[in-house]
Amino acid sequence: MTNTYLDFRDIKEIQQRLKQPDIVADDEAIKSEAIMVIRLMSKGVDTSVLFPEMAKLLAHNDFSIKKMACLFVTNYTDTSNANILLALNSLLKDTVNGNPMIRGLALKTLSSLRQKDLLEHAFTPIMQGFTDRSSYVRRCAISSALKVQQTVPTFIQEHGIVDELYNCLRDGDPIVVVNSISALETILHAENGIVINKNIAFHLLNNLDQYTEWGLVTVFKVLRKFKSQTEDEIFQIMNIADKFFQHHNSSVVVTVMELFLNLIQDFPHLRTEVMSRGKKNLLKFISTGNVELSWSILCFLKPFIVKEPVDFQDHYTEFFCVYSEPVHLKSEKVDILSIVATPANVAHIAEELSMYCSDTDKHMSKCAIKALANIAENIPKTFNMCVKKLLKLLNLEISYISSNVLQTLCNLDLAKYENIKALDAIAKCYETITDNPGKISLFYLLGQYGEHILESPYILEEIVGEISELDQENTMLKMSLLRNIVKLFLKRPAESQEMLGRMLEICVHDKSVEVQERGLFYYKLLQCNGKEVKKVMDVL
Repeated sequence: MTNTYLDFRDIKEIQQRLKQPDIVADDEAIKSEAIMVIRLMSKGVDTSVLFPEMAKLLAHNDFSIKKMACLFVTNYTDTSNANILLALNSLLKDTVNGNPMIRGLALKTLSSLRQKDLLEHAFTPIMQGFTDRSSYVRRCAISSALKVQQTVPTFIQEHGIVDELYNCLRDGDPIVVVNSISALETILHAENGIVINKNIAFHLLNNLDQYTEWGLVTVFKVLRKFKSQTEDEIFQIMNIADKFFQHHNSSVVVTVMELFLNLIQDFPHLRTEVMSRGKKNLLKFISTGNVELSWSILCFLKPFIVKEPVDFQDHYTEFFCVYSEPVHLKSEKVDILSIVATPANVAHIAEELSMYCSDTDKHMSKCAIKALANIAENIPKTFNMCVKKLLKLLNLEISYISSNVLQTLCNLDLAKYENIKALDAIAKCYETITDNPGKISLFYLLGQYGEHILESPYILEEIVGEISELDQENTMLKMSLLRNIVKLFLKRPAESQEMLGRMLEICVHDKSVEVQERGLFYYKLLQCNGKEVKKVMDVL
């Protein structure tokens, strides 16, 4: 209540001062009062009672005072106020003022009035603004037309604004041209945006040096809509835009590459050359240290890397991780490293990935382990090297690393591993594993490769002895354990028979119906012919 009272008192005092002739005549004094009004307004205080006094300031000669008055008027346009006509008259006079800054400000204010009956007065000044001698006013006219369209949708069609905007594409001011393109894209969105013919395309291309870097991005994007009729046109466009592959702005380089790739859709043999032109500069942006920029470039390049990894195989070091980078960026780089790996560079990449596998971040570690497995599958000659590195990680005896390694090994055909005896390392990590996915993976490996892992039956037997400690929620754990004990039994029956019997009895009497049924299924299955049982278990 106190603050509201103080604000109200301030408003009354300001209103009295704004009426005093000596203050109105003093530019600095009236500016100070206007600043106070804007300050209160920005705090959410209702200052609409000051509308008559602030509307009069629209006719003030000082540009900064006029600008504050315009801000005030647009903020209280929706307020029912008879003095709005006073403000409207002042703004209409300003649209023909000799100062282009004032003409532009008047256009922007008129188009922000948000009332249909008031916006009708802006139509003529906006149309005149398209041909104003000042480029600043022409820019304001374009943005004002878009704002008016939001309240009066018929304005664009009734006044031929689209044709005016197309005419502005040949304007001498590059910002007017870019604004016109953006406006046409917005207005014609339902019709797939601006239509680019040959004359417009080459006019834009011939003036590329005039545009700002963001103007270049806009121009290159719309040029993708141009459908060239001949090969000569395609190569002519590429020759003009080629130098922008070396631009210092990554967005410009990206849009140029997208334009080129769009142009050569019917010339796939040129794809490699285009990628070589753009990738060098794009890869430099990855190592700038700007995380957001690096992430954007990686997301742009990844589809091309997946489709044509050979184009990036010589630049694999660009995708090595930096310690200070965030996890999402490092994970993306690790994924790309597994894609660009070749017999020539795989040793270096695998060594780098091995370091990432022991990362303190669990997600990063998992991504690196998965990447090693992907390399093992994609490059058969590296299978033994990659599996050896994965098994070596088990010696770290770190729970999440061991779990991720075991889950990854389940997806590899370890029977192809040359040093099959090294799989004994798997049996040693039971006590390290604490999560259920890791334990289930361990059970699978002990059952699937039980003939090669010497300790398999003894580890599983120890687990069966501890099965009573598993609570009712570990249904999947029990069923996995049973399934893999049956698999091991088929390979090493003498060492597994007693353990299998105990496990079947535990499952049949389990509280979970699902576990009971699974126990009965395997009990009946084991009564069949051994070969038939093996066929069924190979599928499970």
